Amino acid sequence: MPDQDWKSITAIFSSPPNTAKEERKRIAKAIALIETKVTALTNMTPDRGEAENFESDEDQMDCIDETINTSQYLRFLEKDVTFKWHKTSDPIHRGYFIDGMWPHNSATLREIKTDDIYAIDTYFFDSGKTPPIVYRDLWLNEWKPEKLKQ
Repeated sequence: MPDQDWKSITAIFSSPPNTAKEERKRIAKAIALIETKVTALTNMTPDRGEAENFESDEDQMDCIDETINTSQYLRFLEKDVTFKWHKTSDPIHRGYFIDGMWPHNSATLREIKTDDIYAIDTYFFDSGKTPPIVYRDLWLNEWKPEKLKQ
């Protein structure tokens, strides 16, 4: 990624966040911006939420692709901007068919002070949209964004 693009992303963290919640909001915003820039740089079709066009468009990503990419983006960010309140954590998984849940994966952050784990789930929305960051236990309990609960 060109330096000017990366600098526009890291500028989101130019002043230290005052709370862990504020830092999570900035991280989500940075992930959305990274997705937008990576899509443009790779000349890929913008990814649709929930792998909507997965079978007809080879550029579409499932939750495993999204998890791997987001985890890497978090590591790049953490290295360059040094998060104050969080560390990148291992991805999480839910659903095994036999438990009645569809399998799903997500990247995660660990809040340093509390050890709470948060899912940062880029799968549900189109590439470049700010992803939700939700508490792990909520996410593990079949969490979906409000727009999808109908």
